[in-house]
Amino acid sequence: MNDHLPEDLDDRLRAYLATRALQPGDRLPAERTLAQRLGVSRPTLRHALRRLADDGVIEIRQRSGAYLTGLDLADLLAVRMRLEPFAAALAAEAATDRHRRLLRDALRDAAAHIDEVDAFARADIAVHDIVADVCGNRVLADVLASLRRAAGYSRRATSGDPALRRRTLTQLTGLVGAIIDGNPAAAEQAMAVHLGDVGAALPGTPPQRRPESPSRARHRAVQ
Repeated sequence: MNDHLPEDLDDRLRAYLATRALQPGDRLPAERTLAQRLGVSRPTLRHALRRLADDGVIEIRQRSGAYLTGLDLADLLAVRMRLEPFAAALAAEAATDRHRRLLRDALRDAAAHIDEVDAFARADIAVHDIVADVCGNRVLADVLASLRRAAGYSRRATSGDPALRRRTLTQLTGLVGAIIDGNPAAAEQAMAVHLGDVGAALPGTPPQRRPESPSRARHRAVQ
């Protein structure tokens, strides 16, 4: 078998789980089956499964197997809706020429892979990672990194929608443009719109559970 780097295997394993339409509490396929499907050895697969368990995506039970957790994706995205627009605003203030180049490169990568679910998801993640890195607040960046790892499963599930991928590309274009232009308000709004659209597309999430944008929450608070 041709073993891949753990980071690559993580992405491929998450994508495979997303395409299986598993529900929280469902048991993953047997270890031997997963290893064969992904073309890796069982020790390498176990390493990737442990990483998913660390991220809260699955639960490994002794002598029973691995199970998809009951992670509440709407709650997870609600937290991101509070933090990532703020990070985007900070990034618009702190971005250097190097950061702007990295954002343009990630955006071009997303556009080049608009018809490829996994590659587009990776480019989408790259944009968010760069924004977090640029914001200049290490505590915030570390929290966002943890949230994005936990959201990896849902990201690949929503990236399977071609219409959503096209909208996401348009939204990321606006976000990157606002950061490059040094416009914090526009960057904050662009990130909020993007995450709100993702929230509306979460499978099985009723409208009342969908996360609220920071600007809408502030407007409601002063009414």
